[in-house]
Amino acid sequence: MSAKIPTVLGVAEARTRLPELLAELSADPGHDPIVVGAYRRPQGVLISPAEYERLTALDTADRLRRAEAAARAGARNDGASAVGTAREDQGPLRAMPDDLTEQA
Repeated sequence: MSAKIPTVLGVAEARTRLPELLAELSADPGHDPIVVGAYRRPQGVLISPAEYERLTALDTADRLRRAEAAARAGARNDGASAVGTAREDQGPLRAMPDDLTEQA
C-alpha cells in the first residue's frame, strides 16, 4: 500500500461500482484502501480482508503487550494495587468498609 492521500469516492459511484471495487480488493490484498464519502469528506473505508486481519492482529498484539506490561508493573510493586492504596489525606477515599459499618 502507498502512503498517498486517497481520493474520496462518492457514495453514489461507490454503490454503482461496489462489485468491481470488492473484486479489486479480493484480487489484490495489498490494494490501497478505498475511501468512500460525501462532499469529498471521508465517511468510510473499504479494505481487503487480508488487510483487515493484519490490522486486527496488530491491535490484538498491542493490547496484549500493554496488559503484560501492566502485569509486570504490578508485580514490581510487591502486590500493591496499580491504582494505589487509600490514605487519610486522600479525602473521601479514606473511609474503609469496616469504618462505615461501625458508624451504623
